[in-house]
Amino acid sequence: MPHSAAAKNGGRHPPQASPLARVCLVVYLLVISYASLYPLSGWHDAATPLLAFLTVTMPRYWTAFDIITNVLAYIPLGCLLVFALYPRI
Repeated sequence: MPHSAAAKNGGRHPPQASPLARVCLVVYLLVISYASLYPLSGWHDAATPLLAFLTVTMPRYWTAFDIITNVLAYIPLGCLLVFALYPRI
């Protein structure tokens, strides 16, 4: 009688990590970091002190572009996290 992990699981192999998912996750994190550091367009120097953003209140509005962009950017990130961490979690 075989004593392998596949025999204990009814002939199925144990789940294994996906190296492709981990590589894609790292690449996607780098792309999101790059996109976050370099905004799309229309930005200019406002001549404010360096840490002034810490005391400014949040704007009272959200644009549809902001919401759609964040949803489309972070859903694939969550999926890649699940695929990359699948066997452990």
